Amino acid sequence: MATVSKETQETIVAALLKDSYLYSICKDEMNDGYFSDGSCKVIYKSLSVYYDKYNTIPGLNEMLIMIDDCFYTTAGVTITEVKDTCCRLYEFEEPDETFIKDKITDFLRKVRSSSALKNFVDKMKVNPNLESDTIVSDLAKALDVQLSTTRVFMMNDIDQVKEARLASVGDESCKRIIKSSINSLNACLMFKGWQPSTVNMIVAPPAVGKSMLLINEGVCAAKQGFDVLHIFIGDMVEYDGFIRYLSCISKTPQNNLVMMSLEKQQDVVNICNQQFNNIFNHIFILAYPSLSIAVDALIEDINKFEKQLGKDFGMIIIDYPDNLIQEGRNLYEEGGTLYSSLERLARVSKSVVLVASQPSKYYWSYEIIPLEAAAESSKKQMCVDVMLTMNLSSRGSNAGSMLLAKCRKGEQGKIFRFKTDYSRCQIEEVDEGTYQALKAASGIK
Repeated sequence: MATVSKETQETIVAALLKDSYLYSICKDEMNDGYFSDGSCKVIYKSLSVYYDKYNTIPGLNEMLIMIDDCFYTTAGVTITEVKDTCCRLYEFEEPDETFIKDKITDFLRKVRSSSALKNFVDKMKVNPNLESDTIVSDLAKALDVQLSTTRVFMMNDIDQVKEARLASVGDESCKRIIKSSINSLNACLMFKGWQPSTVNMIVAPPAVGKSMLLINEGVCAAKQGFDVLHIFIGDMVEYDGFIRYLSCISKTPQNNLVMMSLEKQQDVVNICNQQFNNIFNHIFILAYPSLSIAVDALIEDINKFEKQLGKDFGMIIIDYPDNLIQEGRNLYEEGGTLYSSLERLARVSKSVVLVASQPSKYYWSYEIIPLEAAAESSKKQMCVDVMLTMNLSSRGSNAGSMLLAKCRKGEQGKIFRFKTDYSRCQIEEVDEGTYQALKAASGIK
């Protein structure tokens, strides 16, 4: 492992011996093998065994007894040395929470990256032609350490209020709220746009235009200067996403773009960049086949690409998560597990997460699709902040309705009308009169 000073290891162990909450968030991230100092090895092993048995941190006397049970000579120290070190660590002053969190994070990264490098060297000895991408991927995972700590929020502390406000909505120099492409939706939301750290769902039957709405939302966010990651899971590949985004931004029919030479497509990109402040520098695409990746692996990829690109995605679009590998035993559990992970992604990344989903088949013919159409899992519902349902007035029509079926922070129950232009990947809000005219033109009364 990478060289980590004995002092640092003792500081970490001393902090864990005194803070049950801190240990609880670290226990799945490390084991006694992470420590090179023999005394720290045995003390951490004893702490781990005690906590697993009693679900609490031991006092000094309990710890000394546990050391007798857990001591092993291969640690390279005597039991007397271990106990002397343990007594000394219990006398340490309690360190600052931020300081110790940073120390532990740095410690875990060093140990894991060292282990990844050693494993790569060992593999190279067996297979000299091993792809270098393997070590890049392993190192990215090793460096991806997220320790979440918490504290009491004191409403009278203006510094905490300022910090919370910056994280939630930003300020003039760093805005966090992302305006939707649907203006009436913005008016209904408490913060007048998509709030970071939230999971928001678009629900529509097959072939109704969920991806088109999500692309319009991605374009709208990118025009505001936010970095957008659009993840297609299913039958779309990266080039499909490129054509649709280029069509939406340039308003050039997709068929025309597909028939262009690469040079002419690049000309269209350059024109869009000039018109919208280098908009394509803010849009990134991933594509996976259906049932090829699980949600936790997907989140690892997102974290990896953020680090590689040096970006913090303001909006992450997952189109759509139902095509991920499901790890639950039934529909109820699958929905809850999947969306709990997406909620964690939103909170940790402080991103607006937009997802697409289908309603129960029973509701496919409903012009206004109600909340219960997508409520097959109450656990899923618990994780979703905003649910917007949508459907066309009839199959093949270019007019339809959206319902703000759920809105934790705002005015739910509102209906919005829209029209579509599939050729240019455009979806646009219209007033009631325009909607009724479009509906009548399609032969629907």
